[in-house]
Amino acid sequence: MRAACPKARGKQNGVMTLASRVFANSHLTGTFVLRSGRTADRYFDKYRFESDPSLSTAIVEELAPLVPSETDGLAGLELGGVPIATMLSAKTGFSRCQISNRPESRPLEVRRRPAAGK
Repeated sequence: MRAACPKARGKQNGVMTLASRVFANSHLTGTFVLRSGRTADRYFDKYRFESDPSLSTAIVEELAPLVPSETDGLAGLELGGVPIATMLSAKTGFSRCQISNRPESRPLEVRRRPAAGK
């Protein structure tokens, strides 16, 4: 497995664009067995850019001005969307919730654990 590098078309004035940075960091080539059991020769691994602090910070810096001021809150899809939504929440001051794609989950339900000894 190796990361594929974008061509020079991803540059503006000699500087690599954010989209090109994400692609270079997360687009992998090789042989991958997908969850469905099918194989693919390319794969986009979102965890690679989410785990790179400078890249995820750059993404949030670009996203923050796009969030309308009348926004009630931000939502991140479970696992993959949560890190960026959390960073964007910290940057904008809007609250964040997590959305699950499992039908049995109840994302709006909050359960409290009883205090110790009660």
